Amino acid sequence: MALVGNKIYFLLDNNSIIEFVLDKHTLGLVEEVPCTYDQILIMSTEDGCLGLAGVERFNFNLNLWSKVASIDGVVTWTHLSVIELVKILAPEAVSVCMAGGIGAHAVGCAVDADVIFIDVYPSIYMIHLKSMKIEEVSKERVGKQYVFPYTSFYAPGIAIGGANDQVELLNNS
Repeated sequence: MALVGNKIYFLLDNNSIIEFVLDKHTLGLVEEVPCTYDQILIMSTEDGCLGLAGVERFNFNLNLWSKVASIDGVVTWTHLSVIELVKILAPEAVSVCMAGGIGAHAVGCAVDADVIFIDVYPSIYMIHLKSMKIEEVSKERVGKQYVFPYTSFYAPGIAIGGANDQVELLNNS
């Protein structure tokens, strides 16, 4: 799911995208995505358009796409960039995936932080898109693990809890 302006987009199993316009309460079908990846991630782009990311299975290229309007008003998918993961991942991470025929997958993003999360079994990495720095955020895991990036925020003038309140973080992995 991706929120872009006043629209929410949902990716379907057949790689089509449904668009729900919040203020008009209308539902529409966006054309199928222009590429075939094992797993596609839809997101808002930096310039406020609908975007997607996907990793080519055997060459470890992360592809970024955006829905862009041309001068004559025609909206099409535009290939923005290719990030060669073999150049920024540790060689042992790439070799484990290639030997097992597993590949890598885009599994989450935090648009405001300009990062994408990549599953390169058995770890999950965070790629900072501007600096191309990469961090391992989850090491070996058992079973399926999902990434739910979030951004904390607050509303000025609203108090939440007292000084003595404690928050316990639970790790379900």
